[in-house]
Amino acid sequence: MYISDLKTIKPPYSLAQEDSLAWLARAWAQKQGRIPGDLKKLFSRVGCSPEQIGRRSFYLSEFNFNGESEGEGWNILNLEKNHGHEARTEFYSKTTENIFAQAYEDRTAPDHLIHVTCTGYSSPSPAQKISSYKWQGQTQVLHAYHMGCYAAVPAIRMAQGLKGSIDIFHTELCTLHINLFEESLEQMVIQSLFADGAAVYRLNSEKPPEGFEILEARERILPNTDDAMRWLCSDF
Repeated sequence: MYISDLKTIKPPYSLAQEDSLAWLARAWAQKQGRIPGDLKKLFSRVGCSPEQIGRRSFYLSEFNFNGESEGEGWNILNLEKNHGHEARTEFYSKTTENIFAQAYEDRTAPDHLIHVTCTGYSSPSPAQKISSYKWQGQTQVLHAYHMGCYAAVPAIRMAQGLKGSIDIFHTELCTLHINLFEESLEQMVIQSLFADGAAVYRLNSEKPPEGFEILEARERILPNTDDAMRWLCSDF
């Protein structure tokens, strides 16, 4: 099986990493009553540096430094008035539907579509909606959810068991879940590392003009390491 036809869908807002660290320091200061300069120094020491990450992209307008939400339905800086999973899910659903529509403006429908995400869930999913409305349900949909950074590997394994053309579509809106109230070094690393983005690529048994051949796909949980990294659904 081969991978080809990679397409990325870029979010509307983007910041140099140095600016995003400054934004986080100001946001933390606003919510925690801290001094922005002190937090900026701490983010610079603990967070992912501009040498490690050049720029990060976002779907939330707050990261464009305007300080106000542009009516997206979710405002990180004003969590007291707009909070909870429902608002995030509504924003995620609307945004990812637009992402799918944008991606398939000039892309043929696959036989199968695997939607991969860990930052937002809705039913019907954006993959199911585009299959139903645009392709009259001819594309079969599978979901590979809540597996984090390694999710592409099991998604590829799922695709290897299918026939025809398979698209794997990743949509991640990590910034919907930024927690400005938990003061910890771990949160500084998380919030300075993850951002938003989307990408789709096609898998097919026929060799494409350009692409990659899959030689093996495998993932493994090491014995006695289940406490090393945990992720349970919570407020953030």
